[in-house]
Amino acid sequence: MPEDPEFVGRALRPRSLKGIGWVQVWKLSRVGSEPGAEGRRNVRWERFGEVVREIDELRNRGEKLIVERHRRSAADSPAGEPDPPGGDANLSAEVDSGDPVTP
Repeated sequence: MPEDPEFVGRALRPRSLKGIGWVQVWKLSRVGSEPGAEGRRNVRWERFGEVVREIDELRNRGEKLIVERHRRSAADSPAGEPDPPGGDANLSAEVDSGDPVTP
């Protein structure tokens, strides 16, 4: 096959063709073009990075809101009265929701 600078060949895994046997299969691409699967893979990694950044931003906002709420509740409570351990979790424990779970 004459060398054509317009195309690049890449060997794929050999295939078994019925009646012929094992045949080496090649893929031809234009020089400088990005292979389709590689492009999709890059797009997936870029999107994954965007999603991770969005999750980090949301987590940071949530943590700031929790800290801000805790500071406000500490400022609103009387000076000598500390918050009960567990914060808002203790409010749900006061409601009787049925039989206790026993081991």
